[in-house]
Amino acid sequence: MIFSILLLALTFAPAPAVVADDALAETTDPRPARAGEASTTLAQDQDPASVQAILNLLNARDEQIKSILGPDGTEYTTEQRNRLKEIINGIIDFSRMARYALDTTFDTISSSQQTEFVSLFASIIRDQSLNKLDIYRAKIRYDSVRVDGAQARVSTLAEYDQVRTPVSYAMWQGPEGWVITDMVIDDVSTAESYRRQFQSIIRQRGFEALLGSLRRRAERIADAPAAPPV
Repeated sequence: MIFSILLLALTFAPAPAVVADDALAETTDPRPARAGEASTTLAQDQDPASVQAILNLLNARDEQIKSILGPDGTEYTTEQRNRLKEIINGIIDFSRMARYALDTTFDTISSSQQTEFVSLFASIIRDQSLNKLDIYRAKIRYDSVRVDGAQARVSTLAEYDQVRTPVSYAMWQGPEGWVITDMVIDDVSTAESYRRQFQSIIRQRGFEALLGSLRRRAERIADAPAAPPV
């Protein structure tokens, strides 16, 4: 599926922010429910204001992206690419996603390592987000929004080029509003995918090997010329 490449394109060589606060430490599994598990109607105990705030946020993001994209084949200036990257990633909480991906290792490393890890993690995901801009031309249908305190799960159906793909979001309400902590695209969890990949490297070679791989990847991103989106 075309959507499966979104935020999942990290490829590591064989050798493949913010320090968590109390709220992060108490976070439960950030992954949203699979699309098939979500109700197609809003639960009666839902907070209408929170549901509407989430829908407004996601719809505004979608409209902003589409306003810049233009028709298929459009070429973008550096300014437009930077703006797209900002909009696409602006409501993603990289620190929470990174903490989940690193699992218990996050609490065993120094605060400076935590900060660097989150920064590198965010840099790589931000870069990958512009690889396939056609996915953002999809029509989105919101099937359900379930709010439980400061956490929410949103189930949608995206349709592009006559292909329908379930896309779910896990969201958290932070000091500045609702943010995305994970995406499940065609039954593939972004946070879980990174977690499996990172944990495999840590088990085989240790955290320093993972950090070194991320550094090299970030350096390649910084040195590479901007490639036109497909």
